[in-house]
Amino acid sequence: MLPLRKIRRISKHLLRCVILAIVIGLIVPLVIFWRGEYVHVLKYQWVPGETCQDIIITDKTTEKRDISANVTIHHGWQAVDNEKLFYLFSSFYVVDRDSRYVLLIGAMDKRTYDDLQCTVMDNKIIKYVPARYMAMWDDQLLCTQINPYYTVIWDDQILCRYSPTFFTCVMPKNFYPTSVALSRKFCQEPSQMLPVIYPTERTKKFTICVAPLHGPYDEINELIEMIELNKILGADHFTFYSFNISSRINRILDYYIKQGIVDLVIWNMPINLTRIHYYGQMAALNDCLYRNRHKSRYIVVQDMDEFIIPKKHRTWHEMMLDLPSGLNVYSFQSVQFSVDIQDIEINFPGKKNVKKFNLVTLLKQKHGPVYDRTTRTKYIVEASRIKELGIHNVWQLRDGSTGNEYHVPPEDALMFHYRHWFNEKEIFTGHHNPRMMMYKDDLLTNVQKTFEKLKLI
Repeated sequence: MLPLRKIRRISKHLLRCVILAIVIGLIVPLVIFWRGEYVHVLKYQWVPGETCQDIIITDKTTEKRDISANVTIHHGWQAVDNEKLFYLFSSFYVVDRDSRYVLLIGAMDKRTYDDLQCTVMDNKIIKYVPARYMAMWDDQLLCTQINPYYTVIWDDQILCRYSPTFFTCVMPKNFYPTSVALSRKFCQEPSQMLPVIYPTERTKKFTICVAPLHGPYDEINELIEMIELNKILGADHFTFYSFNISSRINRILDYYIKQGIVDLVIWNMPINLTRIHYYGQMAALNDCLYRNRHKSRYIVVQDMDEFIIPKKHRTWHEMMLDLPSGLNVYSFQSVQFSVDIQDIEINFPGKKNVKKFNLVTLLKQKHGPVYDRTTRTKYIVEASRIKELGIHNVWQLRDGSTGNEYHVPPEDALMFHYRHWFNEKEIFTGHHNPRMMMYKDDLLTNVQKTFEKLKLI
């Protein structure tokens, strides 16, 4: 028989092991849960006797004919049910190698692991298939507080409750749905569905995807300068997301929509802004990717105050011809220009009108040091090869990898960022960079024409 002292020592060791196992068992799932790094598959298995009325089981799917006439089909944000744990915004028909599926973009409450079911419909035939969902990787886990003056305040203590999410519905053979919905109840007929967007032929080369406009956003000079300068650089298509814009901005965007170079997507997000990161930016960027995945060869990810500027060429087209070919992602390091410092003192032809239209890309020519490859980069990607976009990086390629990225050397191109924030010491030690002056004449002419046509002056 073991001595009492030895029994106590063994008992202590066992107790420590049990406590350690419990701690690991709790902490690891919590970390995974909050970071959104989980993939969930519907666990429900259909068995005989558990079918709905008038439903036929076929190849692990179920089928029902004559869906109710009460179902509405429309674009835009919609809750999966009254509990508002899951939201959907858009759906896309995707073919990746040997798999066919409908990809839905939306958001989910991180506190739930509920099973989901896809409801897909084609010409009054409805099928139910298992759903799989995966939270998009958040660049930042922080959420925002919005004060009455529309100022965004970052708070280190606030973690986002909702995460932008991919939902996947694998398609039965020879079935091409026109609409789709999700349900948390087996064989539940939905009250609303999303139309499925199918690929279109390529008609564009460079499409710019921009985060949701909010505010209400009313920076007319910034918007026109952004569009006209990027057109000179090579952009032939823009996708904007309207969360809250002024009537003047709406009129300007409508002007460009009629020219066929702008798509405006209404971003009527019903989620509380303090519970999702930056107006659901990740969901918007990936919605933009899938809308333009086949329509445009390249997707350019940048904000309203950012511009990818070649240093050896005039346009993106010329630059891309000179960069290594066959890659998926071209990443650009950034420099920041302060819009708070005084305008350039050098006089030049047209400066009076440049100041009149407040063309900051011409008036502000002093920037701080070049950021490294891991800080505030933006990028151009081969649209058809990308599976998931991030804000500053590409998270996943279609083949599941994250590689095949080319870091464009700063001597070839940089991302110019014009913003209010600036390190105070760098204001006086910044680098003078007159590169934007090569676009001055075309930019000023195009901006002035736009203001005149829209009668904004």
